[in-house]
Amino acid sequence: MKDSFKTFVVIEKTSLSKMINSIAFIFRKTPLLGKHLGESYRFFELKEIVYFFYPIFSILKHILGSAMTLLLVGAFNFFIFSLLRNFGPITNLFPKDLDSNWLLLEYLSSLMIFPLTYFSTALFKNFIIEYGQPINEYFTIYYMKPEYLFDNFLYHKPLIRFISRTIVFMIAFKIVGDLSPLRSLGLSLAILFVEISASVFWLARSLKKKPGEKKSIIDKSFFQFLLIIAIDLLLSFLVLKFRPKFIDLFILGIATVFLIRALSYMRSFTGHAKVVEMTNREFELVLSKIEKANDHSLKLTNEDINNKSVKGEGFAYLNKLFFQRHKRLIIKPIVIKSIIILILGILAFILSLMRVLKDLDQKDLFTSLIIILTLAMYIACTQKNILRAMYLNCDQGLMPYGFYRTSSNILTMFKERLGSLLKIMAIPSLSNLITYLLLTYNLGEISIGYRLMGVLYIILVGLFFTSLPLAQYYIFQPFDQEGKVVGKASSILDFFVYFLIFYVFPSLSIKLGAFYFMVLVGAIGLVFFFLSQVLTYKLGSKTFRIRS
Repeated sequence: MKDSFKTFVVIEKTSLSKMINSIAFIFRKTPLLGKHLGESYRFFELKEIVYFFYPIFSILKHILGSAMTLLLVGAFNFFIFSLLRNFGPITNLFPKDLDSNWLLLEYLSSLMIFPLTYFSTALFKNFIIEYGQPINEYFTIYYMKPEYLFDNFLYHKPLIRFISRTIVFMIAFKIVGDLSPLRSLGLSLAILFVEISASVFWLARSLKKKPGEKKSIIDKSFFQFLLIIAIDLLLSFLVLKFRPKFIDLFILGIATVFLIRALSYMRSFTGHAKVVEMTNREFELVLSKIEKANDHSLKLTNEDINNKSVKGEGFAYLNKLFFQRHKRLIIKPIVIKSIIILILGILAFILSLMRVLKDLDQKDLFTSLIIILTLAMYIACTQKNILRAMYLNCDQGLMPYGFYRTSSNILTMFKERLGSLLKIMAIPSLSNLITYLLLTYNLGEISIGYRLMGVLYIILVGLFFTSLPLAQYYIFQPFDQEGKVVGKASSILDFFVYFLIFYVFPSLSIKLGAFYFMVLVGAIGLVFFFLSQVLTYKLGSKTFRIRS
């Protein structure tokens, strides 16, 4: 046990060291700040401090992770129940005096609804198989013993997460739901027991499988995800209906029985090396599948190349030839996303006809609709594979030639590609417009000005999300010789846009109101559409190059 704990300490210190290296790398790549760090490595002293006080820093790291997890779980549950509470008979499960979001949050916390998501997720945990990457690294590079790796991922890591999760639960549920710290402790302990028990169960199940045996439907990740959602909602509705007073003790009792059986199985377990080898093979197989999928996703077939002839000359011909040959690879994913958006829009329209949301304010619904459609356009207009195909199958071979990177030729090619992309991105724009018109059909309180502005807004947002990735490609060109993303400036901009879309826009739309929000964001989209061409012309000749 002593040697096993030493292994755990080494792994925790290695994890902290990697975190510091990542922070140092971010600082070095930050514009203006990075150049002041000089050539020497200046974080050695910080590592020494972290190593000396590693228990404190390790707990702090896990507390931060636990807090983020609870925040995501809480946001998911709150969003679901804030919608479902207005749906038919489900309304009767809630007290009628919950007239604010804070009161609803307090009520859900007092009934311990949020931890139920942890339990439904823990049922499908497998701490050994799921950690294929670190087990592969520690086993093949650091030569750690399989039994020590088992102890680390099956017991030590869940235990340190239990400590950090308990601290977060005690603070959060005391503030929001006024729960006793002892009940938070019991909940967190029950989650730990379920996680370990489930890991042992799935481990034993995987060992019973014969080599080459196909996965059953219960082993499919997507099916497990659906089961997690279904179990979570079922448990939540049962708690809301019956409101048991000691559900935490009941769950803890059941989890303890399962834990005793799991520990009994592991006491006589001797197949540590076999499982580690199996995990390594699974991990390497997954990596090879991902690499093949990435390569195959951009490969052209004979049908792609031997299609009808393309008319034109110069850069116009080159652009038409590219999009004609990549038609199957580019349009299919966008059509699928657009169909999904349209189907969800039709389902929401059917619910509106059933007057499920009749008690909600129509202006609030309109504002929420605008934000949701903005998110849908952001997701549907993703162009990472398109830009990578442009680079690998077209630009990479032409970049070494100076004529291809002159300002005028770069702008010409940019406009040709932008025109082709606008035609393709008209598909999700049309899907969003149809969804918008359907869902605003029953909003009688919304004026014609709001409705027309919504149509214009969707068009302008489509222009923005079409021109932004292409401008990023020319101004930052993030790919190296092999087509891997190495440019950090483009990644930072991606994160900034993601942050705006998912965190800033929802609150901004509430503060400004839907109409002025659409005017502001639409104007920004229109200005950027023209500005992207100017920036590409001014900067492209300097930045459009193969990165090392």
